Amino acid sequence: MAFNDFLKMYAYSKSITVEELKARGATDINIRYLLSNRERGRSYINKIEKLYSRPLEGARVLDLGCAYGGLSIELSKAGATCTAIEIVPSYVGLAKANALNEADIEFFIGDFTDKSILQKMSHLKFDIFVINHVLEHVYDTVSLMENVSRLASENAVIIFDLPNGHSMTSVRAEGHTGYFAASLADPDSWYQYKPLRHSIYYRKWAYFKSVFEQFGFTHQVLADPEVTVDRREALLGFIEEIKAKSNDPATEPNDLIREVVDKFIAEIHYDLGNATNEELDQKYFAYFWKGVLAKREDLIPAAARESFTETEWAEGTL
Repeated sequence: MAFNDFLKMYAYSKSITVEELKARGATDINIRYLLSNRERGRSYINKIEKLYSRPLEGARVLDLGCAYGGLSIELSKAGATCTAIEIVPSYVGLAKANALNEADIEFFIGDFTDKSILQKMSHLKFDIFVINHVLEHVYDTVSLMENVSRLASENAVIIFDLPNGHSMTSVRAEGHTGYFAASLADPDSWYQYKPLRHSIYYRKWAYFKSVFEQFGFTHQVLADPEVTVDRREALLGFIEEIKAKSNDPATEPNDLIREVVDKFIAEIHYDLGNATNEELDQKYFAYFWKGVLAKREDLIPAAARESFTETEWAEGTL
């Protein structure tokens, strides 16, 4: 089976056996991500089917940032015509092994913000763009969306999953690194946490909303985070929590953290007096923004437009 060949290829690259690889999955989140790529792909198809009003069979799909190819493979097996692009060449090699003799997928290696991609894909138009855990790693989101728009069919939708750096969860521990309050800081200052270059760019929803609209994706549905606590009480308690941590001399880098946390606290106080409950929910309680974007309302099923929750996103039900 292709999946077993994929595991062997990865294990060989790490000089371990497949059995050792599977054992590491119990404690290593990155290995678990690799081992579960097919399962996650199947789960994601349920979301796509509930957020796109047309049949998946025969739809032309572009999987941006395909990694190990699990979603692309499962989409192809479900009847979609799938194309995948990934910027990391080694991932594409693994994805091809994963798909071998099982799914017919056209793979591309490259940066989707580059205009040369339009030349390579000039023969293609897509109905569905899956942009899953990708946008936070893209500096030039305008070029990415410009390329999406050029390759979009008249029935195109974007289905996305994007971390929210202003959420309480992200502030407590940034999702990629675990750093406290890093998601509030300018990426150029992250070297103060650790002297490495981190290609992570957190922006507010208003930024993404305006970029999507600029390129015609004006119909936008976000999953409701289903807040069940008293918002004011939760946010005021959160202020006390992060204030105490930022003032703790053991919290490093202390000067940077105090600066970004003080600014963030002032923003929360302002929003408590001025923002709607829906705005508070998406800004502070939604760990990820998840949803669908379309150029026409009829491309999004009525059920999703009327009510779409994080629980339904997780379960793939509406």
